[in-house]
Amino acid sequence: MHEIDQSKITEIQKRLLEWFQTNGRSFPWRETQNPYKILLAEKLLQQTSVRADLIQAYQELISTFPTIEELARANIDDVQKIILPLGLKY
Repeated sequence: MHEIDQSKITEIQKRLLEWFQTNGRSFPWRETQNPYKILLAEKLLQQTSVRADLIQAYQELISTFPTIEELARANIDDVQKIILPLGLKY
């Protein structure tokens, strides 16, 4: 097994962060530290790719069900109406 020099790891990290500052896209879930919002985004992103309707569905889910408890209590049909344009079924 090969060990990687820590200075090489640090250089790669630096380059990735520089690349992201130049090329990274802005998404609502990158602007929060709220675990629920991040989890919701991760689940949506596992099922589909980033596109305008995904961002819209994410924002609608967050505004309609602002907490995980509210989402858990939600009527399945209400959730389905929001995610159906993404081609997802609950």
